[in-house]
Parts: sequence; C-alpha cells; structure tokens
Amino acid sequence: MTYFKIIRRGRLILHSGLSAILSVAFLGACAGGMKMHKPEQGLFGTFTTYGLTQEILDCTSKVTQFEKDSCRKENERVVEEPYHGSFKIRNLTTSETKDVELDSKGDFRIPLIPGEYEVCVKGECSDPIEIRMGVYSTYGQRIPRAGEPTKSPK
Repeated sequence: MTYFKIIRRGRLILHSGLSAILSVAFLGACAGGMKMHKPEQGLFGTFTTYGLTQEILDCTSKVTQFEKDSCRKENERVVEEPYHGSFKIRNLTTSETKDVELDSKGDFRIPLIPGEYEVCVKGECSDPIEIRMGVYSTYGQRIPRAGEPTKSPK
C-alpha cells in the first residue's frame, strides 16, 4: 500500500469513528429531552347562544315586493354568539362538582380523571359522558337566548 492510501483509510476510519460518536451524543441529547408525560384526559368544547337579530328593521317604507321580502327575511335572521358564563361538570361516581368558566369565545378546556360525567347548564343536565384515559372528549351546546323560543333554527 502506498502512503496516500494509508492516510486515506486512516481518515475514513477517523471520519466513521467521529460520526459514530456524534450520532450517539445527538441521540442521547434527544432522548433526554423527550420526557414521558402522564396521559391527560378531559373535556373541551364551545357553547353558543342563538336568537333573532336584536335590531328589527322597519319594512313599511319598502316599495317593491322584493324589498319587503328582503327586509322581512333580514328581521328573521338568526344570530349566533358565544355564550358567556359558567356551567357545572359533575362526576357521577364521586359526585364531585366543578364550576367551569367560559372564555370570551365561549370555549373551555378542563382536565378530568377518567369516569362518567354530566354537564349542567342553566339547571339542565346532559346525558352521561364517559371520559377515557388519555382522550379529550368534545362537548358543546347551542343555547337559545333569554326570552327566545326554544325551537332550534333551521
């Protein structure tokens, strides 16, 4: 073997040894950063209110039938807004109750232990909801605005 080939092979061994050391160091650093978290479960969702628009337009000044129909249709328009307030979640096994505040968009997210729960809003409670280990379940409601008929819009 010539001197050039020996140096070349030496470099190859050096490069492969260095890359092995670096890869072990990199994987060790990554494994240290990946901590195993306990599974989290709970309930999240959105509550909204719905009802007829608050501003009733005066349709008497409309001349054509199309304008009158458009005005009436606008007065019957259903408006959906975030529900502001709180509700209760009750564990059916332990009877533990939690009050949950909604954010400005009507959203919530609450971690819970696995089990069966019911959600109560304005005194009306839901059917039992099962919360499983490691899973967030979705729950939300559309609530009629106060003073509105309880019939859901089409």
